[in-house]
Amino acid sequence: MPIPIIDRPGRRLLVGALGLCAAGLLVLPPAFAAELRSATCALTISNATIIALSNHLSGESFVAAPPNLTPLAHLHRIGEPLLDVASTTEQWADNQLSQRADWTNAGAQFEFRASVDPASGDVIITQSGACSAKKLSGISWGLANIPASFEVLVPGCSGQRFNADSPAGRREFDYPMLWEAPFVLLQGKAGGFLIWAEDAQYRYKNLVVEHARRASRLRFESRNTAPFEELDRIASSRWRITPYRGPWQTGAAL
Repeated sequence: MPIPIIDRPGRRLLVGALGLCAAGLLVLPPAFAAELRSATCALTISNATIIALSNHLSGESFVAAPPNLTPLAHLHRIGEPLLDVASTTEQWADNQLSQRADWTNAGAQFEFRASVDPASGDVIITQSGACSAKKLSGISWGLANIPASFEVLVPGCSGQRFNADSPAGRREFDYPMLWEAPFVLLQGKAGGFLIWAEDAQYRYKNLVVEHARRASRLRFESRNTAPFEELDRIASSRWRITPYRGPWQTGAAL
């Protein structure tokens, strides 16, 4: 079935047929992707996961998603299976988008918002979620895949670097324990990206780095404060994606 685009004043709403996966969750067709552009960068987002990311300052593309991408965005419930995100997309103009998902059988909702900061050209990411069954512990978004020709630098466990020479595996970093500062650097030959939490409350967060087949996938999670049993809502930290030109020291100094 073709995917119609319904025009409304000041925005575009992408609408199409949604299927069901084996777990009974809504699955979004790959065509439901939206792009944001600024003077300094461009990115494409599908199912609250960045599947393309370009730095206009350095002329490099840092992300190339595989055809079949395992979901990286979730609503996290303590002691319960993750709710994978499959969403419809609403895009306002060229500098803001929102991706939403609803699970009526689980009484859960998820929203991912991305917008361009007109002053800096940075991309701002925020999320919110709700679940009538409560026990909400976290909410996450993702980025995949980063080719191994680029480096992923994590200020965790005294500093970790993931590149072509790194062994395959999955690493988790909890802020503020093992993840000493809530940011990640993606470093190329001419420049990179600083991805960081603009968070004055110093809330708990989690970073997952999956490195395999000469590529890396990242998942950024904002967490509620325990106890979780009665929590039915969550709002994420404010994540900022900042492109830069130069070595990793330039990004770390921003």
